[in-house]
Amino acid sequence: VNFNISDITTFLLNSIYRGLKTPCCFQYTTVKIPPKQIDKVEKTSPQCPMPAFV
Repeated sequence: VNFNISDITTFLLNSIYRGLKTPCCFQYTTVKIPPKQIDKVEKTSPQCPMPAFV
């Protein structure tokens, strides 16, 4: 699975727009990401609207 830059940009802009200083999840996905493509996993902040790992 490849993520395109517009998806990542939208994710970051949504976080900035909502005044959050931490990455947040605004929508869940069922897409499986191959482990080789994962550099790091972090739990989202309690300030985020949805609990998630990003």
